[in-house]
Amino acid sequence: FEVENDVNYSVTTPPIIGKEVFNVTPGDLRVQFAGIVDRSNLVVPKDDNTGVMSYGGTMANAEPWSLKLVEDVHPGASVIHVEAAHPGTVHATGTIGLNQMGVNMSGSMFPVQPENPQFFRLGHGDGGLLANGDAEPVSIYYPTLANPTVITQRMGPNPSTGVMDVPIPNQVTILLHPTLPIIQRYHAAGSPLSNAILGNPGPQALKPTLAKLKARNIVPYFTRLYP
Repeated sequence: FEVENDVNYSVTTPPIIGKEVFNVTPGDLRVQFAGIVDRSNLVVPKDDNTGVMSYGGTMANAEPWSLKLVEDVHPGASVIHVEAAHPGTVHATGTIGLNQMGVNMSGSMFPVQPENPQFFRLGHGDGGLLANGDAEPVSIYYPTLANPTVITQRMGPNPSTGVMDVPIPNQVTILLHPTLPIIQRYHAAGSPLSNAILGNPGPQALKPTLAKLKARNIVPYFTRLYP
């Protein structure tokens, strides 16, 4: 299909799909081309300062990444536990440092550390205006003299003493900021923590033109089935 407005796209000027491309008569190219587009790692950028969708914004780090919760998170939680390389982990290009966690990008380990402020997304899709998911912004507590360590290797119970002093491999505990913002939703173990908004970008809250007739058949980018 043609794109009617070949401009720098934004919230106010989204792409508009025009007429079908053809050679001599409409439809003569439909059966002559077939392709598969892998959208599994397609994401929507977010604003690092707010954690909300920002179509002209940038993401923390150059590539999208996603980590997995290893324990349920409840509203008001002060920490979260995710599956990631912990500080001190040695990898191909170095060592994960203090207040860093290792994420995989394009098959390589990459250290991520909180900036001030640094908002990530917890959950699937967008839990905003149209509630097409349960995701919400979370902020990692920036290291200060009062809180010098905010990302640490997760500890489990000692079978002998019951004290939480046994390191758990490939898991980290992340200290969240107490007010910027507070977690509002329940997130089950296995939910993603990401530097982007995960999901196939279809109709979204900030692109009302996608609800028009021309794009009515686009599949929403997030769907969750409830029992």
